[in-house]
Amino acid sequence: HKNPDQFKTSVRRRHWWTFILLTYCVMPSTSVSIFRVFLCHPGFGDEMNEAYLRADYALHCYTEDLETGAIVYTFSHTLMRIYAGIMILVYPIGINTMYFTLLRRNRAIINPKQQTIEKAVMLRASNPKVAYLSFIYRYYKPWCYLYENIDSIRRLLLGGFFVFFSEANDAYNCCVAFLISFLFYMIIRETQPFVEESNNTLQIVAQLVIMLVFFGGFLLASDPFPMDPNFWGWMLFLTTLAVCGLALWFQFRYGATHLEMQLKLMEHEHRDLELALSLAEFRHDVEALQAKNRELQGVKMNPEPEPPQSDHANELIQGLMTGMD
Repeated sequence: HKNPDQFKTSVRRRHWWTFILLTYCVMPSTSVSIFRVFLCHPGFGDEMNEAYLRADYALHCYTEDLETGAIVYTFSHTLMRIYAGIMILVYPIGINTMYFTLLRRNRAIINPKQQTIEKAVMLRASNPKVAYLSFIYRYYKPWCYLYENIDSIRRLLLGGFFVFFSEANDAYNCCVAFLISFLFYMIIRETQPFVEESNNTLQIVAQLVIMLVFFGGFLLASDPFPMDPNFWGWMLFLTTLAVCGLALWFQFRYGATHLEMQLKLMEHEHRDLELALSLAEFRHDVEALQAKNRELQGVKMNPEPEPPQSDHANELIQGLMTGMD
């Protein structure tokens, strides 16, 4: 490579892109596994005062003193809790903090101050300095470049932090999960974070399905009506299928209309480009003619003097004149 600095920068950005993709893939499942370290199942032992880890029943968590009610954790589980606390700082907190820092540091490029969303998206897509970050912002509108952090919080709340109050009854868990889903449904509906409107519609429908599942779970767990739980299960299943079918139909209908509009816009842009090229060629020809005209006018106003004749030429001319006489 001719420029070593550019080569180093390119390699570093490729490695950053790979690292960010890896963190995005491993963070949800790893965070859930870390949180499960704190989830123990009590009610074991001869005196029903021992608890074992739900994720691995071979690990003894603690023993409860029946007289004082104090909980004495085992040494192995204490070490695991310390390790899990450190990993919480590394994975769910550290990775999201890294995303937030990188996005905020490059917000001037990711969210350029332009009048239209099309110009802003084209500008940030054409800048190689933030290409390694494009995986976590390119699907969102420029002013919603931090939405990946918000969606990460949604996934952690519904999949990770839930273990801290999973000992409660199922109806309570489903109710809390429904409220969390409803909160993020309102955020998605009001912000419309995606560049493509079809993705916004799909995200809203997906969040509605999640809300519907938790609401159905709440009905099954609380059993407010004297009906067969199988009936509610089938109703939930069929309703979910109907919502998904409606979403697919809307996506197909909207997608065909959107594609037609995109083709028309591309046709108009092609015509505008041809007109701009024609105007540029015409302007170039006019400027060339103007330059030629100025050159001709300069020649007429300042005629070039006749070149001086040499002595030999003068002698020849005089000889001819004498001969003619």
